[in-house]
Amino acid sequence: NEDGKTVSFVSFGTCTDEVVYIASTYNGMPVTEMHNVAYWEADYIPADHGFSSKYVKRLVISDTVQIVDFECIRQCPNIESVYIGAKVEKLRTWLFSSGEGEKIEKIEVSPDNEIYMSSGNCIIEKATKTLIRGCKTSVIPADGSVEIIGRNAFSGALGLTHIEIPDCVTAIKGSAFSFTNLESITLPESLEMLWGGVFSGCKNLKEIHFNGTIDEWNSIPKDAEWDLGTADYTVYCTDGK
Repeated sequence: NEDGKTVSFVSFGTCTDEVVYIASTYNGMPVTEMHNVAYWEADYIPADHGFSSKYVKRLVISDTVQIVDFECIRQCPNIESVYIGAKVEKLRTWLFSSGEGEKIEKIEVSPDNEIYMSSGNCIIEKATKTLIRGCKTSVIPADGSVEIIGRNAFSGALGLTHIEIPDCVTAIKGSAFSFTNLESITLPESLEMLWGGVFSGCKNLKEIHFNGTIDEWNSIPKDAEWDLGTADYTVYCTDGK
């Protein structure tokens, strides 16, 4: 890096290992950042692409890394699990939009990380109580640690078909469940806002179960394009549909 004292991880190169550990040091200097410079322009990198790191299934990020950009993981279309170290302080919200996003099933954060925590295969920003990334196996914790489903939190997780949002959640931000295979979702009475594109491209969506009345559902502020591109669906409330 420019400071001459730290280094960045920039590529998996020709690595064929299934489990990859990002080293804490390289040539005696700490590894503080991860950002892949080999391929920038595409959201989807197929397994047969020249820049694809198709062998990687598990990535362990060391405790010296502070910044993780999405390119380095997006390049791994077959990745199944990620461990995030204690010093990571900045994560891009599209972190696991890798390949078609359906293979991620385990997300862990070091218990010593001061910014983020993991619970129920979700990454949660502690200070804001925002779920910033989930996957197909996520179970959103109902203990009050999550109040906001963040922007793009589940975007591209094609394996996600059903999920329940607990009563502690008050807002679901833009594109949170966009381009998933979501078929049904349960929303809490505590919900106060649905942002734009929440279910954008969810062509399999059939049922929204709302734990409140029809009047309460209609009173929730919704962006004009909150359900853009969905199929026909039914909202089931406690007093009708």
